[in-house]
Amino acid sequence: MTQSAMNQARIIQKSKKEGFGLTVTDTTEAQRKELRIRGGVRVESVEGPAARAGLREGDVIVAFDNQEVTDAKQFATLVKKAEGSRPVPLVVNRGGST
Repeated sequence: MTQSAMNQARIIQKSKKEGFGLTVTDTTEAQRKELRIRGGVRVESVEGPAARAGLREGDVIVAFDNQEVTDAKQFATLVKKAEGSRPVPLVVNRGGST
């Protein structure tokens, strides 16, 4: 399995000006089935800190700050709870395999 086809750990740091720089949507049932995941959010747009951390459009974030991501609403709650500008670990699915 190549590095691009597995879950990848990333560290992202919130910027006071830019936030995390992500727009996400819920994964569809078909996407979850294809990726063999239970939840997660699909990255629709990326800029600022998220881009610098190596995130790309189409990535699926399956964990944020050591917590499993279930959907976009829960992800937004996790993002709001992230303290200040400390680095936050992410687990990202890229390439369709886990």
